[in-house]
Parts: sequence; structure tokens; C-alpha cells
Amino acid sequence: MKEKMWERLKFFKSVSMPGFFGRAFFITFLVTFLLVFIVYNFSEWHSFRVNREHRINQIFNQEESNLESRVDGEIKYITYRREEYIDNLKSSLSRSVESASSMAESMWSKYKNVYPEHRVREMIITSLSAYIGPGMKGKLFVNTLDGRSVIFPGRGVSQGIRLNGFQDSLGNYVVRKELNLLRKKDSGFLEYYSPNNQELEKIAYIKRVDDLGWYIGHRVYPVDFKSDIQQSIVHKLTEQWKNTGDVIFINKFDGTPVIMDGVPYSGNMNLLTNAPQSKTTVFQQELNLVKQNQQGGFSRCNWYNHVSQTSDSIMVYVRSVPEWNWIVGGVAYLSDARKKAESEGQQLKRRYYKAIVTTLVVLGLFSLIFFVFLNYYFRRFYADINWFITYFKHPKGHFIPTEKIHFKEIRSLGESANQMLATRLQIEDELIFNQKALKHLFNVAPVAMIVVVDEDQVEMANHAFEELFEYSQKEVMGMSLSSLICRDNSEWISVKNIGTDGSHTSVERELVRYTRTGQKLLVSAIFTVLSSNEGKNQMLHIYRNITDERNREIQLKSALHKAKEADQLKSAFLANMSHEIRTPMNAIFGFSELLGDSDITSAEQELYIKYIQKSGDTLLHLIDDIIDFSKIEAGQLALAKAPFSVNESLVDLIRLYQKMVTEEKDGKVEMSFQSNLPDSLKLNSDVVRVRQILSNLLSNAFKFTSEGHIAVKYLLEGNFVVFRVEDSGIGIEKKNQQLIFERFRQAEPAYNRSFGGAGLGLSICKGLVELLGGEMGVESEFGKGSVFYFTIPLD
Repeated sequence: MKEKMWERLKFFKSVSMPGFFGRAFFITFLVTFLLVFIVYNFSEWHSFRVNREHRINQIFNQEESNLESRVDGEIKYITYRREEYIDNLKSSLSRSVESASSMAESMWSKYKNVYPEHRVREMIITSLSAYIGPGMKGKLFVNTLDGRSVIFPGRGVSQGIRLNGFQDSLGNYVVRKELNLLRKKDSGFLEYYSPNNQELEKIAYIKRVDDLGWYIGHRVYPVDFKSDIQQSIVHKLTEQWKNTGDVIFINKFDGTPVIMDGVPYSGNMNLLTNAPQSKTTVFQQELNLVKQNQQGGFSRCNWYNHVSQTSDSIMVYVRSVPEWNWIVGGVAYLSDARKKAESEGQQLKRRYYKAIVTTLVVLGLFSLIFFVFLNYYFRRFYADINWFITYFKHPKGHFIPTEKIHFKEIRSLGESANQMLATRLQIEDELIFNQKALKHLFNVAPVAMIVVVDEDQVEMANHAFEELFEYSQKEVMGMSLSSLICRDNSEWISVKNIGTDGSHTSVERELVRYTRTGQKLLVSAIFTVLSSNEGKNQMLHIYRNITDERNREIQLKSALHKAKEADQLKSAFLANMSHEIRTPMNAIFGFSELLGDSDITSAEQELYIKYIQKSGDTLLHLIDDIIDFSKIEAGQLALAKAPFSVNESLVDLIRLYQKMVTEEKDGKVEMSFQSNLPDSLKLNSDVVRVRQILSNLLSNAFKFTSEGHIAVKYLLEGNFVVFRVEDSGIGIEKKNQQLIFERFRQAEPAYNRSFGGAGLGLSICKGLVELLGGEMGVESEFGKGSVFYFTIPLD
């Protein structure tokens, strides 16, 4: 026994490594082949039995899915065709009414000035009574816009009868609904549905004819057209399901067949009353399905197969079309599905036997290929080992030619020897590459960089340095950097400022530097010590131009200062408003109390009333200014532009101020007026706002002129009318001439106490002039007077 086992072990003894593994592979392959064949054969047989049952169920499920999909598609088609014919009816209605209304309006426009009104209306009524729209049924109806009949066909209703209380057969107040619609829009559709099944009973389209005080309408009953569209649908469905293997049917809810066994039905049978019991039972099942669920469902039963001339099991899927009381369904004969399942079962069996044979053939071919490949492998492996042993006995060259070795394990031995030599060469190449890459990064850096040695001598500079300081790289090599970009008072950073003891490696400063052309720059500078060996100190300078950043900071601070100043002006304005409002209010209250005194004379009473009126006018003018200013600031001031004569529209305003000057200035001030415009000239603008601007300027001239003259002039320059108000008042200093047009501002704060005013007038005037498309300005000399002018475009 032991000797036999030893003989068997000799099968693996005294053989080379490839021979050992080859024999082991052969035995493993043979065992694996047998196991795979047995397991595969059992798996295929089990799969065949499972797949046959699964395929049978799958066929029946597929029949259900196909039947459901087809019936759902027909339901969508029926819905589309039903909605399409409703849309077509609406389109025909609107065309009919629009045509009739156009005819009525045309006749009215043509004959209203030729014949008496009642005769023209009779002609229109006669034409409309005989009018029928293209492809339409029925006649037009016409009512007045207050609900009285004009043409009411088919009802025997007299003309002029009020129809607001008229109800149709469905209980709808028809005329009320029509009038309600016409109050919202000029024309539109009205739909009337049955209260029982919500079926669309009638559609009306109406349109206003305002010239006649009428509205014209036309109504149709969809039921009159339903038969045609249903016949078209039935014909299409029967043709589409013909020769498909499945059968379509359509029954009404009352049991009347529409399509039976795939063909249109024209007999007298009713599935509820006079049909065979088997058909009645099937119909009852279908009716119950659609009543329980509008989406329908499946049922199975027996039905006569006209193809096989026998009773057959069928699968039925039904859905309802409630608008037409239809039950739409499809029938699939289960005998066809069973035949198909049996046929596919035979195909599966043939496929199983074919798979077994194919497996044997494939495994046999694979075995043959495996032995051929194994023989090829042994030959190449022996060749590699023998060549490698020979190479180490007689080495040649510095590298092992690994490209001649077939197997990667043996090739890796040669590559390891070659790697030691290649590593040193690679390190040298990497050092060269890193130096080039570092120099390239230095040159393309976005900030100016320069390397100096011995404190100040330039060793290297990048392109950003060229762009910032306007020196070329070749030009600065070996030069003193401080002599290039510094001046006498510029701060210079050296290695001593950073330290060479390792405590600090860099320092950052904001410094002033100069370009080649002498332009002064504010830069953010970083200085970094690179090396300090062999008495040669290297330092990297990095410069970033921050001149624009600092300028923007200054601008932001200036804007902040202006915002704070505006806030202070606003506070002062509010305090001033309080004073300006309180002053006339105190006068009104004070003189009102004095009027209550019974001892005052009539002259005093008239004087007090005059003071009260003047204070009220002052307060009203102040409130108007505040409102106008707020609207201008919010951009909500509306202008009413219209052509007006300048001379006629402004002369009364100028005469008013001339009277005020004469009465209140005691002859110390003379007011003159000069117009160089013809009376026929008209200005297309807002006359109220132009008068407001001129009135404000005259009011200021009146207020600030104690003696001298006030002159008003306006003339035409190009496409603009120029208005000028000149006075010999106190004048305005040059520095304040633009300030006075800002909100809440006066030339001097003391003017408010001396002359009054809220500081809004000129700001409002400037805003109004700009809204009107013009410009406003001032020419003044302090102590000698002012000239305020503004321009308004002609159109």
C-alpha cells in the first residue's frame, strides 16, 4: 500500500517548477470540469422548470398590461375627440357672432345718418333674423344691454320684453348670466351643464354692440352634433382593433350595445332587458366595475369566440366615459395566451437541450485550447530562465535588456538591478527640472519679486517687477536696488532689520517706492531672508501696488463724511420745519383769540383776519413745498404736459408780484417785465409747474431785495425758452452758489432767522426743471444781486 502511494507521489517528484505546476493544473482542471458540468446541468434543468411557470404568468400579465394600455389609449382618444368637437363648436359660434356683430355695426355706421334711427334698427333686425352662421344650426338672438328682447327666436317672445327673470329648461337665469359676463368683458362663452350628470347641454357666445346698446348671441346644443362624432369614433375604433387578436366593445349604461364583438351594432338587443342571461351577467359585471371605480378594472368570464366557434374564457378590461354614458372595454381570449405559453414552453425545452450540448462542446474546446496554451507557456518560461542564468554567468553592459524577458516576475529581477542605476540619473534630472520650474514660477508670479544679495545688489527679478517699476530684467542685474526704486526719504529694509539669528524670517511694511519715470507708488512689501551662508546673504523682496486701494479708502471716508453731513442737515431741517410751522400757527391761534374779544374795533378785526389769512397762506405754501419735495425725492411726481401760451399763462403771476412790490416795498424796489416771445408761441409742458418755479424765484427775489430792482425776462434760444429773474438783493458768495440747490440748504444759516424759509424752494425748483427736461443755474455777486435762470424745451 505504501509503495503504491509512493509511486503516485513520484508523479510530482524530480520535476521542474513549470512541470510541477503544469501537472497540478491538469488534475485541478479535470476535476473542475466534471463539477462544473454536473452543477451547470442541474442548474439548467431547474431553471427550465422555473422559467416555464414564470413565463406562463408573465404572458398572462403581459396580456393584461397590453389590454389595459390599449383601452386607456382609446379612452384618451375619445376624450380628445369629444373636447375637439366642443372646441370646434365654440370656434364656429364665435365666428358666427363676430360676423353678425360686424354686419350690424357696418349697417349702423352706413345708414345712421341716412335714415331715422328706428328704421335703421329695423333693417338690422331684419338682416340678423335671417342670418345663420356658416355650418351652424339655429338662429341668432339679440337683447338690449339692460335685458330686453330684440330678437328671441323660437319662443314667441315679443320685442322689448324684459328677460331678466327668464329661466331655461335647466333652471338657469340665462339673460342674467349673459349680462353679468358683459359687465366684465365685451364678449365671451357661457356653458350650461345638466344638473344630473354634468353633461354639457348648450354653449352660447355673446358680444356687446355698444353703438346700438345691444348684445348679439348664438347658442347651440352639443347633443345635436354628438351623433356624428360618436359614429366617427366607433368607425375608427373598429378599424383599428380589426385583426389584432383582441376585441373592443362599447355599451351604454342603459344596456344598449354600440360596438359588439368588434363591429358596430345595429340591432335591437338590450343587454339588460332582452339579451341572453350569459350576456346580461357579463354586462352587469362591467357596469358594477365602472360604477365602483371610474378608472374601471379587470374581470374574467366566459364568452362566445366567433373565431373558434366555441365558448372561451376571456379577460375583460373596462373604463367609462361618463359624459356619454359609455362603457369602453377590450377582450382578450385566454385560450390564445395558453397556446402561446405552451409554444414558448416547447421553445424553452429545446433551448435547454441545446444549452447542454453547447456546454459540452465549449468545455471540450476550452480544454484543447488550455493544453495548447500550457505547452506554449512552458516553452517560453524555460527560455526566460535559461537566458537569465546565462546572463548572470556572463554579464554584458550596464543594463539588463528586460525587453527580451517574457514574464513579469523574472523581468522584475532585471528591473531591480536596473533601478539602482536609473535612480541616480533620475535624481539629477529632477534637480534640473525643479530649478527650471522654480525659475518659471518666479517669473510668472502676479506680484513684483526680486532677489538681492549683499543687502542691495540685484541678482534676479521677475516680469511683474518689470511692469510695476518699468525696468527690464537685464537692466537691473547687478544694480543697486535702492538707487532704482527709492529716494532720499524712502525707508530701506535690510537683513539687519529682519535678523539672522532665526527669530524672524520675514517682515512686512507699507512703503513708498518710485518707478523709472518717477511715479510715486504706495506698495505692500514683504522681505524674506533666503540664506545666510558663506558670508553671502540672499533676501527676497515682494512688492504689491496698493495705491488704488488706499485711494478707494479715502473716497469711502469722503462719502461717509458727506453722509454724516447730510444727516446733520436733515436734523437741522427738521428743527427749522418745527420753527417754520410753529410761527404761522402761533399767529393763527393768537389772532383767533383776539378776534374773540368783544372790545376790538372793526378795523382791528379786519387787520387780525388779514394776519390770520397771511399766516394760513404761509403754512399752506410750506406744506405744499414739503409734499412736492417728497414726491420729487421718491420719483413719484406726475407731470401734466399740454401746449400753453407763455405770455397768457404767466402774465397774471408777474402782475401779482408787481402789485406786491408796489404795496410792500414803499417805492424802494422797481419791478420790470420783458418778454421777447410772440403771443402765438406755445410751450408743450406742465404750466402749473412752470408757474410754480417762476413763483418761487420771484418770491426769493422779493424776499432778499430791500431796494433796487427786480427784472423778469424770457426769450427763445434754439429749442428752449429761457426764463431769467434778476434782482439787486444781497447776492450769493461763489462758494455757496451750488450749495443753495441742495436739499435743506441755504447760503447762510443766519438767513433763515432773518428772512425765513425752509431751504426747500430752490431744491424743488431744480428738481422740477430737470423733470421738465431743462436746466437751472445762477449768476451772482455777493452784495450786488443775483440772476436765476432756467430753461424749458418747447416740446
